[in-house]
Order: sequence, then C-alpha cells, then structure tokens
Amino acid sequence: MRHPSERPLLPGLMLLSLCLAGLSSTAGAGFAVVVFLAIFLVFFGVWWLGWLLRGHELWREERRRRN
Repeated sequence: MRHPSERPLLPGLMLLSLCLAGLSSTAGAGFAVVVFLAIFLVFFGVWWLGWLLRGHELWREERRRRN
C-alpha cells in the first residue's frame, strides 16, 4: 500500500486548484482567486506534512534495522 503522500490525488487537487485560480483571475473574480489559492495552500500543507512524516518513517525503519 502506498503512502498518501505518494498517491496522485493531492498533487492533482493542487494542480486543479491552481488552474481554477488562473481561470478565475482571467474572469475577474477576485474572491474566487483567493479561495482557490487558499485551497491550494491547504492541500500543499497536507501533502508536505505527509511527505515529511513518510521520510521520518523511512528513517526510523532504517534505524531499527541497523540496531
């Protein structure tokens, strides 16, 4: 089973929110741009935290194998 940070869902949602923010900016909807960029930042934060925790998990497993 793959770790959630390695699955394509979060990067896909981040890309989708950036695309929607770009489309909203060309349409002149300033509030929608802010909302979609905030959604991107939340998804990015969740993905980054998962990536950090996965790296820590791999480090701990390697350390346990050595001991």
